[in-house]
Amino acid sequence: MLPPADEAYLEAKGHNHEVAIEDGMVCVIVRDYPLPAGLSAASADLLVRLPGTWPDGQPDMFWVDPPVRRTSDGCEPPQAETREPHLGRTWQRFSRHLGPGAWRPSDNLESWMTVVRHELTKAAE
Repeated sequence: MLPPADEAYLEAKGHNHEVAIEDGMVCVIVRDYPLPAGLSAASADLLVRLPGTWPDGQPDMFWVDPPVRRTSDGCEPPQAETREPHLGRTWQRFSRHLGPGAWRPSDNLESWMTVVRHELTKAAE
């Protein structure tokens, strides 16, 4: 379901993960993904949903469970107020989108996880 390079990346990072298909999307759950300081939990399950055309197709958004808030003010991060059901669970959606042309043919799961980490760090501020 995932290209070998993406599986190798997850293994090299030591991520406890599972892969499933839902509605034509490749879903990767990373269990106990460490969250940056400034969020209400030290870790959460992280869900990324990759298009069926992956890795050519650009990913969009990511989700966490349990939901998190900023510790500075107790508020949910901007554009992370929505809950969505996926894979039999309810997830907090982080609505984050790459700009036109930002996804390159050489990009992969490591590229997307770098974006996710950056966006979580910004959300914690």
